[in-house]
Parts: sequence; C-alpha cells; structure tokens
Amino acid sequence: DAFTHHWLVYYLSIIIIVSILDIHSFCLGLFWIIIILFRK
Repeated sequence: DAFTHHWLVYYLSIIIIVSILDIHSFCLGLFWIIIILFRK
C-alpha cells in the first residue's frame, strides 16, 4: 500500500526529529550542569 508506506515514513521522521530534540536538550542540560559545577 502506498498510503501505509507514506504513513510509516511520516511516523519515522517524527521519531527521528524527537530523538534529535531530546539529544539537543540533553546536551544543553549537561552544558548548564558543567557551568554550575565550574562556578562553585
């Protein structure tokens, strides 16, 4: 089915975008933790 294939690609792209955003927020959190630790 062409419709099922399109839905699967759409779903996978959402998963990829969410994982990239999660990695970005994790790195940002780690960056702030390092700044706080070095300021003490």
